[in-house]
Amino acid sequence: MAALVGLLAVTVVSADNQWANYKWKSRGDLVLTIGNNVDPKWDANLATAIVDWDAPKSTVASLTEVTGAAGGTAINCTPDTGNVEICNGNFGPNDWLGVAGIWIRKGKDITKANAIMNDYYFEEVPYYMADADNWRQLVMCQEIGPTSVLTIRM
Repeated sequence: MAALVGLLAVTVVSADNQWANYKWKSRGDLVLTIGNNVDPKWDANLATAIVDWDAPKSTVASLTEVTGAAGGTAINCTPDTGNVEICNGNFGPNDWLGVAGIWIRKGKDITKANAIMNDYYFEEVPYYMADADNWRQLVMCQEIGPTSVLTIRM
C-alpha cells in the first residue's frame, strides 16, 4: 500500500502542462475554439467538460465552444488550424473509448487537434451501457484535456 501511495505521489509531482514535448504556441492569451461535432447524446458531456477544464479561468487560456467545422462526422474530424474538433461515431470493438490527436509543426508546436469518442462501447457493451452517461463524461474529459488546456506554451 505504501508503494502504491508513493507511486501516485511521484506521478502527481512529475505531471506538467504538456503532451510529451508538444504544446500550443501562444504569445499571450490563448483562446482555443472547441468544435462541437457530437451527437445530441454527447452534447451535455462536451459542455460539462469545457466548463470543467475552463473552470480555473486561466489568464493564459480559455476554451470557446462553437459549431464544429467537421460537419458532425467522426470520419472527417479534421480541425482547422488553431482549433480542436470533437466528434463521435461507432468505430467498433477496437479497444479505445476515445482517442485524441494533434498536428504539429517545427517539431513541437501544436497547430490543431481533435478528440474522437467511440460510440460502440456505450451502445453495444453491457459494462459501459449500464452507466453510459458517466462513462461518456469521463472519456470526454479525458480526451479534451490533452488536446487543449494541458498543452500550452508561452
